[in-house]
Amino acid sequence: GVGTPASPRLYFVQREPLAKGGRASSITVLVLGDDGSWSLEEEPMFVEDDDRFSLEARLAASGDRVIVDAISTTEIRASSFPRVGGKVTPCTPRTWANAHATADFADSWLVLVRDEATPGGRVVRFAEDSLDGNEEVLFTAAPDVYAEDMYVLSTLHAVVKTFERGLPAFFVIELQQSEAEPTRVSPAHFFNEGQPFFAKLYDVSAFTGTYSEPTSVLSLSIESLTQPSRVVEYDIRAGTWTVTHKRHVPFYAPKLYTEQRWSTPESGIPISIAFKADAEDDGEPMPVLLDMYGAYGSPSDVTFRGAFSRPLLDAGVAIGIVHVHGGCELGHDWVTGGQGSAGTRRVMDDVLEALRYLVDERKFTTYDRVILRGRSAGGLTVLGAAHLSPQPLCAVIGLVPAVDALTSLLDPSCPLTSEELEEFGDPDNSVEDYNTLSECVPAEVAWRPEAASRWPSLVLLTSSHNDSRVVYGEPLAFAAGLRTTAPNTKVMLKMEDPSSGVGHFPPVGRKDLVRYSAEQLAVILRALDMAVPRRRGKLVRSGSQVSLTPLPWPDVTVLLPDPAHPLTWTPDDHDECIGLLSALAESPVVSSVHRLTDHTTLRALPDASPTFYFNLLQEGLDNDAALEMHVPALLDLKRLRYTGSTAATIAVTLDKSAMRGVLVSGGVPVPWETRCLRPSDVDWSTVSLPLVCKLADGFSSEGIIAGCIAHTLDDAKAALDRLIAAKPGRTYLLQEFLSGREFSVGVIGNLVCGDFEMFPIIEVDYSGCKSFDCVQLEDRRGDPEGSEYWTQVREVVSPKLTPELDEQLHAYTERAFVLLGMADYGRFDFRCDAAGVPKLMDSNPNNWLGGKYTKQALAAGYTKTTMMEKIVRTAQERYRRKEERP
Repeated sequence: GVGTPASPRLYFVQREPLAKGGRASSITVLVLGDDGSWSLEEEPMFVEDDDRFSLEARLAASGDRVIVDAISTTEIRASSFPRVGGKVTPCTPRTWANAHATADFADSWLVLVRDEATPGGRVVRFAEDSLDGNEEVLFTAAPDVYAEDMYVLSTLHAVVKTFERGLPAFFVIELQQSEAEPTRVSPAHFFNEGQPFFAKLYDVSAFTGTYSEPTSVLSLSIESLTQPSRVVEYDIRAGTWTVTHKRHVPFYAPKLYTEQRWSTPESGIPISIAFKADAEDDGEPMPVLLDMYGAYGSPSDVTFRGAFSRPLLDAGVAIGIVHVHGGCELGHDWVTGGQGSAGTRRVMDDVLEALRYLVDERKFTTYDRVILRGRSAGGLTVLGAAHLSPQPLCAVIGLVPAVDALTSLLDPSCPLTSEELEEFGDPDNSVEDYNTLSECVPAEVAWRPEAASRWPSLVLLTSSHNDSRVVYGEPLAFAAGLRTTAPNTKVMLKMEDPSSGVGHFPPVGRKDLVRYSAEQLAVILRALDMAVPRRRGKLVRSGSQVSLTPLPWPDVTVLLPDPAHPLTWTPDDHDECIGLLSALAESPVVSSVHRLTDHTTLRALPDASPTFYFNLLQEGLDNDAALEMHVPALLDLKRLRYTGSTAATIAVTLDKSAMRGVLVSGGVPVPWETRCLRPSDVDWSTVSLPLVCKLADGFSSEGIIAGCIAHTLDDAKAALDRLIAAKPGRTYLLQEFLSGREFSVGVIGNLVCGDFEMFPIIEVDYSGCKSFDCVQLEDRRGDPEGSEYWTQVREVVSPKLTPELDEQLHAYTERAFVLLGMADYGRFDFRCDAAGVPKLMDSNPNNWLGGKYTKQALAAGYTKTTMMEKIVRTAQERYRRKEERP
């Protein structure tokens, strides 16, 4: 019902019985009496006698009247709320098949009109008492522009949503200055201002304003096939954009995927498609899922459907949308081109043209790798196109499909039949319409044995007893015919439980929607004979995917801490280490996995053994971190093959000054620093503030003590004195304290092997800390509840970065990996200075494979198993290339 707190009346749409079609035919009114009880007025406020039209009631923008829309007409009526027993007043003249959008503004009406003079649409304004055509034109769509909708944003502006060349845009109308030209607002403006939105396709929807507020801010939600939605505000007066909200999708990196808009050369049918960024490099036909609709002028929006599309994209399936006739993406002629019986057949021909383009011209896929999916009228399209396809398709999914439209159009008792005569044709009164539909409506063709060989190998149909738009008898009749004449086609019919409440549209509950999507995903992957992906795609800077080809040395021994010595790791660290070993054992390319924890045995390993060693001894021989570099040194002396960097690389990275010298020589920015043994060694006149005082040869948080960060020279001298007293006889480091954002970049692979990859970046977010001087203190390292570092710092995967900062982080990471001679994997930690320049704080060869690194690997699409497998494979490829060199 429609009503306001200021009115004692509620307006309801009354439907006819389903046996008569279920049309919304009248508006009834409930009146609140003085005693607080509601009573129904005896006579309906308005009755629509023409069975071609259905009614909708909505609240006007002003809030003081109800608007009654007669759908499929241009007529819109209104009634003021305070008028008890009053009749609705027509706002626009009634003409067939030219829809209006109407809003009230002050003492006038704004109407979006589409007629022969302006098929793309125009917005006019006229007074309430002047319905005889004295209109003021505020906006007229250009010939190649289609105005889809219009609404009042505020007392200052009205907004018109349009489509131009298949992409949405908005026009803002100045209501107080009617002579002003409407302003075009496109998300392209948003992209051009350097905002991080990489999609070539996008869908935009607007949030309406509050009528009484004179706002000049237009709020838009922007998304695409691979980009989650973000809300941006456009200030109409200032011409500026502001991002106010971004949908967070855990472990999702949009750069892993590519979006394209293609058009067929014959009729220019647009195809929006997305796939993994490196998928085309395989040179093999790609499995494709194509969605489409093509009816009622509804556009096929390129929206983000992460829960459904991500598993398919990660499995190597391309997802696409064919923008067939009948939608409004390409203008008024595109809409009318899909109407009537000829338009119904034309929409199916659009699908066939798109298939020919993808298969024959682009060589992107093959017919037996294509799955079509459509809902309602889209189900009629995809199943009709499937049997017209020159070669059988892989599968077709019809969701509550109108597959027996001919029978329904001939039966006036079916829901919505009267409204659909204009959309699909009138076979009861037109022989041409009857003959055209009988040749393409799926339920008609399904009973013909001569068409049996053209059906796909699998057809999934869904329906519901609660569906008031497509009666469940339609898919039942189609399934019966197909099972009779096409025994080689597997027909799956899913009837929704009547008690679930699911009707024509998908369920709205979170769990029910997950189940609903999972059922379709299972069918799609089964039809394509594909397993559920073991991992998602990766941000590949260069190189290739992990393959299933055999390893040169499939027997792997994992080197673990020695329980005979004190563990410097926590029990949780040790358990995670065992979990990594177990994950590696699940790899199908590793023949056997053994553990070696006796470091006495490690010292006595035979030379040149064929066993391959996975070095997880980041804590060194005998669990002594000072002996970390001894492990690869020992393995090299015994001519054994192993994962990770050499002793030389580890030695350089442990010596911060040596590492700094190597990096500076290669153009990688690093923070200022100086080493000393005592305060008198420091030239205090050259010190850069603020600074952090720590050990030059410390591991992890060793030497990071309270008061280690200094903002003045006196504080710096005092911090050094405290550290010397706490850690006497060591070498100390005074280093520039960077106050900007902090990032971690994980890498896997080797540049020389062509499989070098960088994981999605992690930002270490300190915004929840009371003081930015938040560091991991040595005495709080194992105390998760005693330090803001543990309780307030967040790790944000794929943070918002400027293109320049993103490129700097990746370039410096790649350069540092090469300069330091790292191998197989590693992690680099950056922090920005006050000017926003990222500087490399720490390099971690043979880094711990938990924490940030694992989080980044998961975000890049790896599982722990495939992460471990990739490290082994790239290390073995490195040895293979080395040993094959003359």
